[in-house]
Amino acid sequence: MKLSPDHRALFEKEEILCSGVLDFSLCRIIRQKRLDMMGFSSVSPASAIVFLVPYYVHDKAERNISAYAVSCDYHLYFQDLFSKLCDQLQKMHPQYRFCGAADNSPLDERHAAALCGLGILGDNGLLIHPLYGSYVFIGEILSDMPHTLLSDGNDAPTPEIRTCEHCEACQSACPIQKNPYGIRRCLSEVTQQKRLDILTDPETNAPYDPRQCENYIRHYKTAWGCDLCQSVCPHNRNPKETPIPFFHKERIPYLTSDIINGMSEDAFSARAYAWRKRPCILRNLSLLEKDE
Repeated sequence: MKLSPDHRALFEKEEILCSGVLDFSLCRIIRQKRLDMMGFSSVSPASAIVFLVPYYVHDKAERNISAYAVSCDYHLYFQDLFSKLCDQLQKMHPQYRFCGAADNSPLDERHAAALCGLGILGDNGLLIHPLYGSYVFIGEILSDMPHTLLSDGNDAPTPEIRTCEHCEACQSACPIQKNPYGIRRCLSEVTQQKRLDILTDPETNAPYDPRQCENYIRHYKTAWGCDLCQSVCPHNRNPKETPIPFFHKERIPYLTSDIINGMSEDAFSARAYAWRKRPCILRNLSLLEKDE
């Protein structure tokens, strides 16, 4: 269902143009502990406001990291956003509670967004919006306020979850489908390991040879993350650029060891790869720089 004009205006003020609201009973809970931590252990939320935050910027600069990590850490953006939106909603409705979540959400975010009619589910496991493609973050605000009081009042049926056309472009481009090292883990996951010598096969639990993982990073020339399944998706041929200023600022598309070593602690902690600490990203960069 659509948000009411007054509620939708709060999001549009932040340049968030894709939003909806659901009866919480339709949502899939995947992290009950996270829901408990948000204060909903004894009483479940009544509604979930779901919205998309596009992050794509038309930048032709060469990248060796995933597009989502080029700007500052999106978690910082969401922290500020939820502080503002939840405070405004609380002032509008003081008798109800509002709690924000993104990434580490108690919900299956893609399922909830698809139920809100905000996009289709792709075979690459991502939500695909008709304008922004799959270059979107998903956020939610959970509340004990009934969804009918947040909606525009039109009792529209819950949209059916739609999927992509299954063109198989993402599977064909995925290193997991055709990698020469026998590794069955997402390339993004490999780049985020602090220690490659403890990475195991998800099916057999047998340890990988760390040299294979190193070759994996070098072969695909990535210091952090992977966008191959997104870059070949036909829905991402011409994604609309994000209108949100946060993602246009302080962009570093191509990392080097000198750049990472030259960052102050504050500057480094503001990047999306900081949660794995400097040694992890520096290890990946050293592998790439050996081949230069």
